[in-house]
Amino acid sequence: MDKIYISRRLTEHLKIASNYYPVLSVGGPRQAGKSTILKEVFHEYEYISMEDPDMYNMVIADIR
Repeated sequence: MDKIYISRRLTEHLKIASNYYPVLSVGGPRQAGKSTILKEVFHEYEYISMEDPDMYNMVIADIR
């Protein structure tokens, strides 16, 4: 089943803010769609979840 992305007003704000700031932070409750909107807006970037202990340890060991 394909997932359906519902466009949000925040999408345009994220695009604009990314032109001015090298780092953006999106906060909110669990399951609110934070990762989904970031994956949609910045699809050209690699997504890394720090909830996976192996990935977390790899990032800590080599911050590049």
